[in-house]
Amino acid sequence: MKKSILNLGKALNKVQQTQINGGKKQCDNHYQCGSGNCCNTAGWCQTFGANTGYLCDGGII
Repeated sequence: MKKSILNLGKALNKVQQTQINGGKKQCDNHYQCGSGNCCNTAGWCQTFGANTGYLCDGGII
């Protein structure tokens, strides 16, 4: 049974993973998001000032 569970699908590459996540990059802090972006309260990178419904904690880098 373990073998059949492990063979449920194939491993996804980075491009496929990004498509499933909607292109969002997870983050823990602003430095992981790059210049002009912030790590919002949901833990995703967003452009500073974007109207996503989530807040950017702190300043931009």
